[in-house]
Amino acid sequence: LENCKGRAITNFYNGSHYLKKFVEHNHSPQPSNAKVAEIIGQIKQKARVTRDKPSQIIQDITS
Repeated sequence: LENCKGRAITNFYNGSHYLKKFVEHNHSPQPSNAKVAEIIGQIKQKARVTRDKPSQIIQDITS
């Protein structure tokens, strides 16, 4: 995965993304990445709306 050059380049126009260029991935999908992205999003959201310490936010979200 470290050597994967898979990318998508888009143009944002009129409220929508349009694919400009892409490079194929050289590996199969990693299902765990979706869960990691979801958890990171939850951590960021909670950090925006609370004054909790980062360690407390992470503990609350991941436990």
